[in-house]
Amino acid sequence: MDTEYCINGAAEMGEITPLEAEAALTLQSAYQSIRQKVDGDECMPAGYLENVARAALRKAPRLVQYWTALNAYRHGDFAMRLIAERAEYLVQKRIQKALGVGDEDSRIPGLGDPQPSTQPIAVVSEADVTEVVVRQVLNQEMGGLMARLREDVDLLEEAALWFRKDAGKAYRELDTALKLDRPRWGRTHPARATDGQPMRGRPTEDAGITMEEALQLVRANRRIESMKQKKARGAIKKVTKLFKIFGQEENLRMFVSGQEVEMSHPDSKLKLVVRPLSEPGWLERRSVPGMSHTPFNLSVLTKDNVHVTNLCVYVSDSPVLDQVLALSMFVHNGDELEILEKANWFGINYDAERAVVDAYPSLAKKMKRFDSIAREDGTFRVVLPRAFLEAENHWEPFKGRAEAWIRSWMLPVTERLLPIQAAIALPA
Repeated sequence: MDTEYCINGAAEMGEITPLEAEAALTLQSAYQSIRQKVDGDECMPAGYLENVARAALRKAPRLVQYWTALNAYRHGDFAMRLIAERAEYLVQKRIQKALGVGDEDSRIPGLGDPQPSTQPIAVVSEADVTEVVVRQVLNQEMGGLMARLREDVDLLEEAALWFRKDAGKAYRELDTALKLDRPRWGRTHPARATDGQPMRGRPTEDAGITMEEALQLVRANRRIESMKQKKARGAIKKVTKLFKIFGQEENLRMFVSGQEVEMSHPDSKLKLVVRPLSEPGWLERRSVPGMSHTPFNLSVLTKDNVHVTNLCVYVSDSPVLDQVLALSMFVHNGDELEILEKANWFGINYDAERAVVDAYPSLAKKMKRFDSIAREDGTFRVVLPRAFLEAENHWEPFKGRAEAWIRSWMLPVTERLLPIQAAIALPA
């Protein structure tokens, strides 16, 4: 587990707002505070991530706040969908608990395991499931998050006005500077000027940081970036020789040319598919030591090309081509199960469960909707938990209405957010 994984996970589970996630990832004091907790395996109190992120954001210069807000909500529609999914999970759990349906082990796959409130709600029969009750649950469970989202949109509207003044020119200049100064590759290093520290020079009124100061940051970081580029090129040359030694030149050629690479063992019923990133300069940037997350798209398919899952593999301090070569050798030696067991699964196709368990019974635990039960003869059988089926079937008649009520509850934010997102075309 690392800092980025912790922050991104909280955002994907709808626990923090996109602005809080962006501030936690890009503002040094917030990132380092969270990093210390993660490195020390310390338990984070409830609200820790949001409080640390917002404290750092309040201290940052105003233009940095604008930059953070614009970056945070460039995919605001997707973020709202994640929050709506969390909202439905909590509504379903609270209502079904009141009605005595399901149990604590019945979960909705892919949404994590947020803990619903224990506050009572006035539901004693299915007829009591109304919009009033759903809004009551939402306000109890996510009222604080909604209030913070409204604050985010207030800041975003200001940021949008600033962006439109010169068609984004000032944003792009500031973006170049601050992206160079953001925490990189999961490394811990002292806070710098962009994070609430006094800026040298004379900032313009209410701006906090001038474009001249932003350009100074660019020049100061160019030397560091040049050194990283040289290290990356050295790492690429070194691992290219290893690809040749192990007879993997074709995989290397396909990968660096932007093509997907299939890896499979003749005796396996599954295969790994590695797809390079499409962003400019990705190969050198992802060859700098110190990365944590998978620097490419990695997925599992059956031999019949049925998607099973996407994978996230934690490999510390390993450049991208080293990871591709390591994966290829694991699969070539018939050790793909070790990868599949250790990787984090997401984007799971639950219709492929039977194929997965048929290939590797021990992977049943990765398919969250299934239990793997050992037989006396050492084989496994796979069953759907009855409580899960009961809860899902019971919720089906309410699902459409609940989703509509949740959209209505979120409307004060989404009706302001989505037009801003559509009106501002941020660079990729």
